[in-house]
Amino acid sequence: MALEVGAAGAAEGVGLAPVGQQPGQGLGELLAFDRGRLAGLELVPVAERRVLLALTIEGGVVRAMTLDLTSALARADLVRVAALLRDRLVGLELSEVRRRLAADEALVEDAAATIVSRAFAEMLPFAARPGVYFGGASHVARHPEFSEAGSLKPVLELMDRAEPWRDMVYGGDATGVRVAIGRENPRPELAHLSIVSYRLAGPWGASIGLLGPRRMDYGRAMSLVGAVGRELSTVLGLDPDPA
Repeated sequence: MALEVGAAGAAEGVGLAPVGQQPGQGLGELLAFDRGRLAGLELVPVAERRVLLALTIEGGVVRAMTLDLTSALARADLVRVAALLRDRLVGLELSEVRRRLAADEALVEDAAATIVSRAFAEMLPFAARPGVYFGGASHVARHPEFSEAGSLKPVLELMDRAEPWRDMVYGGDATGVRVAIGRENPRPELAHLSIVSYRLAGPWGASIGLLGPRRMDYGRAMSLVGAVGRELSTVLGLDPDPA
């Protein structure tokens, strides 16, 4: 699951990214993943300097992760960079993909590709470990909900553990946008917060979402999370819920 921690205005917060169904992997599995060959790659814009990277590994394994870019890129640039990355990387083992991201001349000489490649290289080691991916945690302390002593620590501790978020991903069979406000959340530590999430269809069980204060702009949050969820579903060849 990917979780973005958002502001009251909706789109800025702690973000949840897709999570695989395997609860853990041993060293042998991680090495096997490193030897897997890249079969597909897509970039989905999420925010001004944030994109969702979807990887398909031979055998049907799918990983998605959030990339934080050092500079904003236009959608046209992302489309072009995604095509360039596929041209240079598809068919390679992931161990070789890591090397190519830093050394391939076609990527290094293209400014936009360099921005994406650096972020890709930083996140690739985590792709072997399906779980919960967070972004935007620095936004949490800005909100008055965390001004009281002891209110911030439990949430930050939850971010270090995958189990609470897996419960949210695997709870129920409904796909599409879901909203949990305050005490509707399954964890008491989140009773003063809300989560807007999108559960993808498909066999692996994955969600993206926004975690923020209860006063967030729900309309905007649902629109953003739904749009990203449907685009990611399309990228992964799933049947997205209608808008």
